[in-house]
Amino acid sequence: MRTNQIISDVADLYGITQDDITSRKRQRKYADARAVICYIMCALDGRTFSEAGRTIHRTHASAIYFVSRATWWMQYPFLNQRAVAAIKELSKRYNYTAS
Repeated sequence: MRTNQIISDVADLYGITQDDITSRKRQRKYADARAVICYIMCALDGRTFSEAGRTIHRTHASAIYFVSRATWWMQYPFLNQRAVAAIKELSKRYNYTAS
């Protein structure tokens, strides 16, 4: 499906590589990119948390946490304007409706 495209697009938006997303790196820009990927996959595309977790080489629990974080960002955009902008841009690109 669009999994590889989602990862590629998020990596481009954040100025990182696809390998950075699946690596063990814990800096904020990598964690935020992972949260955006999980939010798009689970909240907008209807994929399971397990599938999203496997995609970014994490557990389903990490995917749940990332979706929760991104949901807060969407409700309160001042918390992470960059992630909100990325989610809105990608949801428009993929014809999803981001809340």
